[in-house]
Amino acid sequence: IFLTHSLSAAIFVGVTFITVLFVFVSPKKFGASRKTGLYWLLPIVLGAFLVLPFLLNAVPTYLQDNSSAPGVQGVSDSTSAIFSTRILPLEFVFPLFLIILAFALFSKSYKGRFVSLPTLLLSIWLFVPLFLTQGYLFGLIIDYNRFLYFIILPIMIFIALLIDHG
Repeated sequence: IFLTHSLSAAIFVGVTFITVLFVFVSPKKFGASRKTGLYWLLPIVLGAFLVLPFLLNAVPTYLQDNSSAPGVQGVSDSTSAIFSTRILPLEFVFPLFLIILAFALFSKSYKGRFVSLPTLLLSIWLFVPLFLTQGYLFGLIIDYNRFLYFIILPIMIFIALLIDHG
């Protein structure tokens, strides 16, 4: 995944690390052992180690290509105007954050508790890209629209839950 699509790798690694962190902090709450968390991290670490020469070249290049955000030294007015049209307003993204609450409610209905491992994975899978679409609020210099591609599958899973529940 590191070689085929770096942004997908970043999202996948972010979701996995956050989930493993929650499992390490409270393994009984999520019904998983810390050993399972280590098993999840092992292929990621091994894969990153195998493609380390590529990552050492790709990461600075990607960050340099996305350093044209407003407020960065030497950015022209036209580049700033183009970049500002790619910002996603919070009014469009905020309702999607509510799906995380709906996942918890479905978990309560199906599993008997608000937080389970599948709920945590789906919620983080939705939260990470949604949070990154609003990165401009925190000075994160990235292409925000691209993160919307990563929320399509969790939304489809949510729609499937609605259909199944109905």
